[in-house]
Amino acid sequence: MLKYINAGHNYPILVHKKNVTELNTGCIALGIFEELPSIQVGELTIEPNTVIMCYTDGMVEVENEDNIQFQSERLAQAVVENSYLNMKAMNKALFETIDEYKGSKPYPDDTAVLSLRII
Repeated sequence: MLKYINAGHNYPILVHKKNVTELNTGCIALGIFEELPSIQVGELTIEPNTVIMCYTDGMVEVENEDNIQFQSERLAQAVVENSYLNMKAMNKALFETIDEYKGSKPYPDDTAVLSLRII
């Protein structure tokens, strides 16, 4: 059982058997209000061989030569396509995919991932 709260950040991606779930339950971004108006706790039963990936907005805000952002849908697809790999290799493949997408354009922001596989 996974219990989580998304605190107004990019939704972590959960992948199991090529099915993608965004972990989007939670609250508004931390620091906007002195007191949070409400907090919802997400709860999911997780099957073995599920991959969870958290990432910074720099991963999805990367633009290609046509100024089109990579976006979370492409990132989720890249996770699905590489989810059979170990996490180090999957993360490397994700960065290679993004590097190829952006071409010679710079990264607009920091990029970081945290990935794990439930065994």
